[in-house]
Amino acid sequence: MLAASLQLSAVTARGARVSHKRSRLLRAVPCPSTQRNLPVTASATKSDPPDPAIKCPFYRLNLPSQDNFVQFVKDMDAGGLDVPLTIAFGVPFVILQQGLLKFITKFPGPNWYEFDGIIPHVLSHEDLCLPHLPEVQKFIRDKKDADGTISLRDLYDMKVYVSKTFYNMQVTFASETEIYLIFLRCGGDVETGRVDAEDCLLLLEGYEPKNSGKVTYGAIKKIEEFRDWEPASVWKSLTTDMKLP
Repeated sequence: MLAASLQLSAVTARGARVSHKRSRLLRAVPCPSTQRNLPVTASATKSDPPDPAIKCPFYRLNLPSQDNFVQFVKDMDAGGLDVPLTIAFGVPFVILQQGLLKFITKFPGPNWYEFDGIIPHVLSHEDLCLPHLPEVQKFIRDKKDADGTISLRDLYDMKVYVSKTFYNMQVTFASETEIYLIFLRCGGDVETGRVDAEDCLLLLEGYEPKNSGKVTYGAIKKIEEFRDWEPASVWKSLTTDMKLP
C-alpha cells in the first residue's frame, strides 16, 4: 500500500538523490493514451463517498489516475505526496502489481483496488484500520489533549492496538510507516510532534482533513526524531508472518 511504502521510498529517494531534475524528466515523458485494463468492476469518483474497497486511505482520499503514470504523479503531488517520493515508490509498485511489460508499454498508474500481496508487510499490510473504525475513533479520542491533538506516539499505539486486537499481529514495517503519512498529510507540527486527532480520523476514513500538510523525505526524517519505540524491522517484516505467539 502507499502508506506502507513511504519510509522505504524515502531511503530510495535519498540514495538516488532525487532532485528537481527528476521532476523535469517526468514532465518530458510522453503520456500515451491507454485503455484501462484492470481487474475491477467499478471506479470511485471525487463526487462519491470514500470507497471502502480502496484499502489505502491516501488513495481513497485522492483517487489518483490509474490510467497514466504521469497523471498519477501529478495527482499525488497535488494530494500531498511530493514528486520524488511518488516516483520512488510508484515505479516499483506498478511493476510489481501489473508487470514490467505493461508498465513500459502502457505506462499505467497503480490500480487502487489491488494492493494485497505486493511484498506483504513491507509494501502492503493486512492490519487495516478502516474495518474497525468505531474502535479506532474511540481509541484516538481517548488520547486527545485539551487542545484536540495527539502525539506521534499515540498514532503508533493506535497501530499496535489494531494489529494486536483484531489481527493478532505485530506492527509491520508497512503498517508503521503509515503513521508518518497520516501525521504529515494532516498537517502535523514537526516541531512539537502533535497533530489534530479529528483530522487523523478523517484521513483514515478517506475524507480531506481540516489541516493539510505535505509528505516529503525531509519532513519524514524530522518527525522520526519523536519516535520513542523500536522501529519495525524490514527484514523481519519480509521474512516472517508477523503473527503474535
